[in-house]
Amino acid sequence: SPLLDDLRAALRWASDPSGDLALAEALTAASVPVWFSLSLLGEFLQHAERTLGQGVDVASARQRDRIRLCIAVGLARWHTAGGTPQMQAAFAQAAQLATEHGDLAHQLRAVWGMALACNANADYPGSHRLALRFSELIGPAPSEPMTVGRSLMMMLGEHLTGHHGRAMAEAQAVIARRTSATFVGASTGTQFDPRVASMAMLARTHWMLGRAATARQYADEALDQALALDHAVSLCFVVAL
Repeated sequence: SPLLDDLRAALRWASDPSGDLALAEALTAASVPVWFSLSLLGEFLQHAERTLGQGVDVASARQRDRIRLCIAVGLARWHTAGGTPQMQAAFAQAAQLATEHGDLAHQLRAVWGMALACNANADYPGSHRLALRFSELIGPAPSEPMTVGRSLMMMLGEHLTGHHGRAMAEAQAVIARRTSATFVGASTGTQFDPRVASMAMLARTHWMLGRAATARQYADEALDQALALDHAVSLCFVVAL
């Protein structure tokens, strides 16, 4: 972050038609953690969408930069404007590119993002279908982060389509792991903590089933953990649910 003004100057030069547009795209992708950690999402979107809008051809080795950039644009749109068409388009483009280049990790992040867009637009069957797609992609022996990501997606998908028992089972599975593993959608640090999210979902589900005392217990625990983590997005997730 102390070099932020240098980064801005480099991006201004590289983004100019007389500069180096491929470098601008690579530099914007590499700097995603800086913009997100400083909450400068609006400025990041200006840089990212200008470089993507140039339509410059990039070498195959640089396609991962473009995929990362599309995913970051989708996340930034989600945090600043919700489930807009621009958010959906960014994740869809990332999914297409990741599929074409056989990049499973970014394909999973893109599927996660498309599910977020479905949830934001109340397309809960669509979210559930994407959760099933995520499960198919990770296969029968997934890594710990992929397993957590799958449970979180299924938890939301099952809950939002009214299958509360299955949603609670997925939430309990995340909590029972008691690991520090994050999930595959968290590459920028802007996603919620899996255990906090699971406890918040249990609170919401128990409340909808008429179990007010149990719901309050899970809500209090989720809030305490979010505050202890000092993680704003996790705290917002708890408060919202």
